[in-house]
Amino acid sequence: MNNLEIVQKYFSLFLAGKTQEAFELISDNAVWTIKGSANVPTVGRWEGKEQITAFFNRFAQNFEPKEFNIIHYFPSDDKVFVIG
Repeated sequence: MNNLEIVQKYFSLFLAGKTQEAFELISDNAVWTIKGSANVPTVGRWEGKEQITAFFNRFAQNFEPKEFNIIHYFPSDDKVFVIG
């Protein structure tokens, strides 16, 4: 699978409630950057599987999402930018 396919599969599994299977797709050297106000507890740079898993734990402790939709994937070389 290429990076775009991995990210698409990740979100497909995650949104289907298969979080453990989704987390298994996260690379040890993955980097997630969440932009926004420093007052938001999930904003920042999250590096590696352990930190990205911690991001989701922090997200679950602070937010109760009503819905989540992927709007668009932007693949570029070894990166995939997701708007959703």
